[in-house]
Amino acid sequence: MPNKNKMYRRIKIPKPSVVEKAEISKLEKQIDSWEGDDLHSVPHELMDFRHRVFFVHSSIEGSLHILIQRAVSRMIHDKIDFEDKIKLSIPIGTIIKDFSYSKLLDTAKDLKVIPNNLYTLARDINKLRNRLAHPKPFDLLIFARPDIKIRELKKISKGYKSMAELLRNEAPVEALMEELSY
Repeated sequence: MPNKNKMYRRIKIPKPSVVEKAEISKLEKQIDSWEGDDLHSVPHELMDFRHRVFFVHSSIEGSLHILIQRAVSRMIHDKIDFEDKIKLSIPIGTIIKDFSYSKLLDTAKDLKVIPNNLYTLARDINKLRNRLAHPKPFDLLIFARPDIKIRELKKISKGYKSMAELLRNEAPVEALMEELSY
């Protein structure tokens, strides 16, 4: 299925050779076979749930990067001359690229680029993601309960939709990329 995201359509993703495809396939099968082998693994019934949580978490994290970069860019835009804008355009992204999800979230809240209710929701999604990423023996069985699973899926769905709407209302990706490049 082609990627609908316009930003990624411009990036040429290299195609692996036949030998590389075979090696990738072999390694993926080997790693996939390990899942569920020990007490620290996520139960098979929760693997799709975990994938969805990771997807939304990653999507929110990417959105936070864009929103913060845009906010900082706006703050400096009118205060410095053109040459300094060019010098600062790259470091803004470089500085925040190593921020953890929590640091991005706190920074977005401090810059007032996300509302408090979305901050709380995104923080809860981070806690859920961390629980799934670092499971303790038998700790995740609670998510096999349909009522708990439904509650958490509603939460991540709401978080994804809220962040997507905020980003969409903030500015189209193309306008953001143009603004950040000065």
